[in-house]
Amino acid sequence: MYKWLSPEIQMLSTMFILNSFAEHFSTFGLLNQLVTLSHQLNYDAFNRSNHKYMAHQLALLYQSINLLGGKELFAQRKEVEGNFKVFKSKLATKDKASIPKLPHDEKEWYVILHVFLLVFLVKTNDCMGSVDINAVYIIQDCC
Repeated sequence: MYKWLSPEIQMLSTMFILNSFAEHFSTFGLLNQLVTLSHQLNYDAFNRSNHKYMAHQLALLYQSINLLGGKELFAQRKEVEGNFKVFKSKLATKDKASIPKLPHDEKEWYVILHVFLLVFLVKTNDCMGSVDINAVYIIQDCC
């Protein structure tokens, strides 16, 4: 550190740098959680035969959106809030022997949400200095 600074200032500046790193890694952790859950839900919707836990996964995705906060994701948060009960009710089965299946309209709703989240992630990455070309390809594949 700078020797001409007093020890108190050096300690405060070190704490500020460490807090900045902690916030930075926390944000990246939340972004990673968001993209991982979003991809997992998208994969499960179209490749699994049993959609029993998709409402729980959607609740986790909502929590990730909520923890990131910000006005950029406000519309997606409200979209999940407004559609969650319908989403969950469509996965309900009449008896325990039935396998829960997500209807096509709910799959399509989720694909739209998934694309919006991926666009947000690409924009976030772009603001941080670089665009992940793989994310761009994933968006093109979804559409």
